[in-house]
Amino acid sequence: PIHFVTGRATTLEQLAEIANRAGGDRCPILEAPARTNDVATFVGDPTRAEQLLGWRAAVAIENGVRQLVDDFAVAELGPLDAMLRQPARYSAAREGLPA
Repeated sequence: PIHFVTGRATTLEQLAEIANRAGGDRCPILEAPARTNDVATFVGDPTRAEQLLGWRAAVAIENGVRQLVDDFAVAELGPLDAMLRQPARYSAAREGLPA
């Protein structure tokens, strides 16, 4: 298999925090005891993608998740409504600055 990943380990808690921030910190993150099939840390090896395809991750997970959330917002709300709901994020993005 070829994994299109950064190679940086990310815990489920970290991923939940990244996703929550990208969505505007509107949801509480609830912790529960681990289930037997839960994965504690996500990490993949990007070596084959680079060796076979010359592919290397160019976007940090935080930025990728934020872009995914933004794209869903635009698809669901339309570009104008998405921008009106979070104007600081979109004006910062136009300037190439972190939101």
